[in-house]
Amino acid sequence: MRFAPEAAKEIEKIYLYIAQDSPGNAARWYFAIHDKIQTLKESPNRYAMAFESRFYSYEIRNLIFGSYRVCCSGYRKKPFKSFM
Repeated sequence: MRFAPEAAKEIEKIYLYIAQDSPGNAARWYFAIHDKIQTLKESPNRYAMAFESRFYSYEIRNLIFGSYRVCCSGYRKKPFKSFM
């Protein structure tokens, strides 16, 4: 799983903010969000399709982690099949 550079920076910024008050909590949060994001790779369909997905030719999945929203893309949409 690759992180967009902006996403990696945002995770680091949140980690550093939490670490100001509690380095232990920051480390737990950092590893927990990374573990949760890895579950997108293993089973992306367990997460809801993001609203924004309808505007692209690929799926965007939502992962909610506490008060944070993680979006993951890179999954092709299945072609529409019509049955008559």
